[in-house]
Amino acid sequence: MARGGVSVRHGATGQRLTLAVSGKLFADVVGAVCVAKQQQGSPLTVADIRVTYDKTVDAAYVYLTEPQARVKSARMYPCDPVDVDGMINLDFDEQGRLIGIEVLAAGSKLPEYLLQSAEQVRRVGSDRSR
Repeated sequence: MARGGVSVRHGATGQRLTLAVSGKLFADVVGAVCVAKQQQGSPLTVADIRVTYDKTVDAAYVYLTEPQARVKSARMYPCDPVDVDGMINLDFDEQGRLIGIEVLAAGSKLPEYLLQSAEQVRRVGSDRSR
């Protein structure tokens, strides 16, 4: 299986983290976040990573920014669908920092507990939004 790499710099420490782009992408990203938190001496909690999930379209988004930050994506990197056996997109800000991960067909890619605990996205105008 072909492997690529995405390199990001941790905002607080300036440490460069390299994330593998393969079928293990999500685990690699979460692992890199955990390593960075451990190196800061901070425990990783659910509040550190915001996850939204739209069950209607089975799509999740993992935010890797400060909870109050509203950072816009400047560039999107689509992972090779063959390597990841699906559609996973990486979003980067203007400084090239990884800010989020979009996971399509999330029900087959992410653990059930994560999807159940994710912030549920409700579409405006649908019966579920009332």
